[in-house]
Amino acid sequence: MVEYHVDLPYPELNLSRNAAWAGAMLDNFAGGISEMSAVVAYIYRNLTQGGEENELGNAMLNIGKCEMEHLERFGDAARQLGADPRCWAPQCAGFAYWSPCPLNYAKNPADAVVASIREERKTIEKYTGQLHAIPDKGLQMLLSRIILDEELHVRVLEDLLTRIK
Repeated sequence: MVEYHVDLPYPELNLSRNAAWAGAMLDNFAGGISEMSAVVAYIYRNLTQGGEENELGNAMLNIGKCEMEHLERFGDAARQLGADPRCWAPQCAGFAYWSPCPLNYAKNPADAVVASIREERKTIEKYTGQLHAIPDKGLQMLLSRIILDEELHVRVLEDLLTRIK
């Protein structure tokens, strides 16, 4: 049976208000490279790849469910840090609401998996940068834990891609 999340608990957070860190968590929640984008992309790919009855569709659905957990965790972190966890992220002069426009809507199975791998790697890079920039231990633990799931997703997707080709 394929696992889609690492078998480790997510850290419980008890955060104090911090606008800069709240902005980073909002960006992870619903920015350009975000869990909101991942959830919607994986649901779309599940629907266009045969749904749960198909191995690829099932993988997309289950990875999407894991991304939903990340979405909730980042939203809660942003809330604890003092932000309103709407589907928006900080921009130069305020906030920009999340949009599905930039998503990759590939329907070809191999293209959908390649897009997913690329997105997971960008996410890992983003969260790794935050991990080194934010000194809060709780947020570091959360980012580290979520990175483990994202790395697992890359391995699962690479295995699927090998079998598709």
